Amino acid sequence: MRIIRNCNTCEFNFNQICAGHGDILSYGDAIPEELDNNVICTGWGVSFEYYDSLIEKVPWYIQKNYSYMDQSIDYDEFIRRIDADEKGLGIDVNLYDAIEHVYGLKIFELAEILDVSIGVIMYARRRGTVSKRVIEFSPKLCIPPKFFGKFLSTDLSELEQCCKEFYGVKQIQDVPHK
Repeated sequence: MRIIRNCNTCEFNFNQICAGHGDILSYGDAIPEELDNNVICTGWGVSFEYYDSLIEKVPWYIQKNYSYMDQSIDYDEFIRRIDADEKGLGIDVNLYDAIEHVYGLKIFELAEILDVSIGVIMYARRRGTVSKRVIEFSPKLCIPPKFFGKFLSTDLSELEQCCKEFYGVKQIQDVPHK
């Protein structure tokens, strides 16, 4: 997702009149309906409406950080993450959020599969997975141990492969033996 930084998405756009001091238009100029989305204004600041639409359109792994009640929204960090994601730079993703999203598992299902309490999963989600649990969880979920240390958005495609392996192994294990 790319952020459009022109007059149409700017906080200084008042009824299609520029009220800012950027390098595209001067203060008081009428803002044309059709602006090239590749043009970037140096005086740009996000409008409330555009910011609201960004929150709804960003990838789940960016949006997830701002959907919990205990998370405050840091505007600069939010914009930095969108920009980094657009450039293909890896951004930090909580591994347990990624497992929940990619594997399609709820937290209680994950706890059952890993044969631990929900409290263990919540602890790992918030503070990181202790090495003892990495050794246990890695083969059960078909996830490389390195993911438990640091997981980036650029690792999602590899996690999807792990998911396919997990469900392939799980199906074989669930078949009753004769």
